[in-house]
Amino acid sequence: MPEIARLRAANQTAHAYRLMSRSVGLMAVAAVISCGVGLLLRTPAISLLFERGSFTAESTALVANVFAGLAPCLIGWTLMDLISRCCFALDRPRLPLIAAFLPVTVNGIFLSILRWRGHLGNPVLLGLGASTGLLAGFTFLFVMTKMFQPKPSIFTS
Repeated sequence: MPEIARLRAANQTAHAYRLMSRSVGLMAVAAVISCGVGLLLRTPAISLLFERGSFTAESTALVANVFAGLAPCLIGWTLMDLISRCCFALDRPRLPLIAAFLPVTVNGIFLSILRWRGHLGNPVLLGLGASTGLLAGFTFLFVMTKMFQPKPSIFTS
């Protein structure tokens, strides 16, 4: 973020946006790998950490199902947060503020649909609403920053 802010201050916004794109690409790979590992290891990890006393194997299965729906939140939240911070470093605060309403709105609509269809008790679907909202927020920010990204001038190096 400091480098992006420095490039903006030096009036090299095209370079700042390129740095932002590379950072988002790198973080996307790391977030997807982390999400995949978390999904693969969710049951043994939950069992190892919590399964004792009144927390039974049935409890582990329930928590693992909730985690299956919430795991993609890691991707959406990480990438949305990164792009938001980059926008603030570029002195463009409006876009992340607008995008912050999207995850809540999408999750609310998703939960309303679940209630209407009678699936509100499904733990995987409950987490999936939050994941869908955060991924929608990231997608909105990503598309909007690409749309309003300045094109490099032929006169700059």
